[in-house]
Amino acid sequence: MRKIALLVLLCIFIGSGAVLLRITVLEPMEVRKENDSIRRVYRTAVSEAAPGAAASGGTSAAEPVPSFEELKNINPDIVGWIRVPNTVIGYPVLQSGRDDPEYYLKRNYLKKPSSHGSIFLNAECDLKTGRNLVLYGHSMNDGQMFAALLKYTPEFYRESPVIEFDTTEKKSRWKIIAVIKTNTRPEQGKVFPFMRTEFSGDEDYRNYVYQLRIRSTVDAPVDFRAGDRLLTLSTCSYEFRDFRTVIVAREVRSGEEAKVDTG
Repeated sequence: MRKIALLVLLCIFIGSGAVLLRITVLEPMEVRKENDSIRRVYRTAVSEAAPGAAASGGTSAAEPVPSFEELKNINPDIVGWIRVPNTVIGYPVLQSGRDDPEYYLKRNYLKKPSSHGSIFLNAECDLKTGRNLVLYGHSMNDGQMFAALLKYTPEFYRESPVIEFDTTEKKSRWKIIAVIKTNTRPEQGKVFPFMRTEFSGDEDYRNYVYQLRIRSTVDAPVDFRAGDRLLTLSTCSYEFRDFRTVIVAREVRSGEEAKVDTG
């Protein structure tokens, strides 16, 4: 009887070890391999982009807009590419339909089940006309996906105050205007609606940005106008249960330098 009990315990130990190995080593390796593969596709698209295509922001010669044709061949739901300088963040952005807005929460860009999920755009957002484009991504313990957003202290902000978000429409640069840590549970206090995509008018929009700024953990020397568009990156944060780290940036305007004087 004792031998049977020991055998059962041994099987449980081996099984638990196998699961732990899968979660902490094998799956992260698979995710890196898959993401490296699509990065190569994107880099090829960038290198082959036609010179002179329109780009948003900056006063130098227009940057070429990469073709998303090859990415679309991999998955038609790919609508953009997000990159945060000085981090590992360089991923395709996907958008599912309104009937299943969190489709990519636990699926990769190949639509396969994955605890890492994908970086995905709020299903309510319109890439062409939306005032606030909201992207979601997991904060993984292995540092992948949006985990690097947790690095945004005032010191790191000075290193990387500009985000790159290219879409099927254009290349764009976005200047960070706020970094906030916020709750999502009413019992922790009033919940700030950082995921808003619709506004009643310019005054409502400006007040929303004001509310972001007074909550920001960084002092961003970037102005804002009612005609500007916002890009919001959201990921899980661990200060308290179900907290979020949220990075908000506004699009670089036509003719404006894609630089921020952070001192």
